[in-house]
Amino acid sequence: MVDGRAKGNKFEVQIARVISEWFCGKDFSGRKWYQLPFRRRSPGNAMDGFTNGAWDLHHVPEYEGMKIEFPFSVELKNQEKWELDGMFHCDKWKPFEWWDQTLEQAQKTQERLLPMLIFTRNRRATYVLLEERVLKWLRPKAVNAPIVSIKRQDGQSLSLLTMEDMVQVPPSGLVKVYRKQIRAG
Repeated sequence: MVDGRAKGNKFEVQIARVISEWFCGKDFSGRKWYQLPFRRRSPGNAMDGFTNGAWDLHHVPEYEGMKIEFPFSVELKNQEKWELDGMFHCDKWKPFEWWDQTLEQAQKTQERLLPMLIFTRNRRATYVLLEERVLKWLRPKAVNAPIVSIKRQDGQSLSLLTMEDMVQVPPSGLVKVYRKQIRAG
């Protein structure tokens, strides 16, 4: 039997490492999870100099002299029992439920963070779900898989891409867009 908590913790550490390397431009292999600028949520780490904005992922505001401004409130899911094609015919698709949770959490942040859902399952790619307007501003390139626009029955416009393609967006450009487009209005 698979320990769901251990599986989720392993995924959180994996994504914390990927985002740390993406945003800081450094190789963090060999470092423990608690030595990364982005870290999985653990009891009390929001009280140890971490931002409170992201739910499953926290980051230090400054790391080795580098100021970190991460514009997303991140929800992470590593669960089975969903198929990618479910988005086309099922409004109760599991990732849509997770998206609703992600959106609710982002709306509670003081920093006006953007919702980002990162999800996977065994032997599948890792996907990122964002608001379509955000993806249009970021203009990522579809290198590893197509970028899919999704119109939910409730009217929400979302975009789905792989994590591999998401981390190709330069962090500096991402922060500029966030400051200009999102915070402004």
